[in-house]
Amino acid sequence: MQQKPKGFVDGVGKGGKAFGSSIVEGFKGVYTKPRDGVISGGFGGFMKGIGQGLAGVLVKPTVGAVDMISKTTQGLERECSERSECADKFKRVRAPRAFYDFNKAVKIYNETDALAYGLIKDESYFMKAFHARKITTQPLILLFTSQTLIAIEAGNKTTWSMKTANITVVEK
Repeated sequence: MQQKPKGFVDGVGKGGKAFGSSIVEGFKGVYTKPRDGVISGGFGGFMKGIGQGLAGVLVKPTVGAVDMISKTTQGLERECSERSECADKFKRVRAPRAFYDFNKAVKIYNETDALAYGLIKDESYFMKAFHARKITTQPLILLFTSQTLIAIEAGNKTTWSMKTANITVVEK
């Protein structure tokens, strides 16, 4: 298993090395694939080897380029996560989209649902399905899941929660 880059420069180095070795492997295959094909299958193996070698010349450098980009961005990500001034520049603009029901259906983005979904994930509540509504008279969100009723104050702080199995009567 390959190690992740330690920083941006390390990522560029590892990415460049991966790209270079992919180019070498691609061109090496032009020679080795037909040679191996002749040994194992005669003329038919030779023709098959030529096809594999030519495909490798195209595919392997492409894979190497993708690997180079991947390693470089991994290094940049790691360096940014370790520097507070860099991490402050890359903050989420909105909460992640919520998924609904058992089949994780996607609906139009709803900020309240996204906030509730994020809180459920952060609070490690097992979510099967939920329904969230803002209560306009107070800065409070009531969150109903299939297993839990949760009250959330402004500032994303869980005020209280209760298992739905413990709710016996709901009065108007």
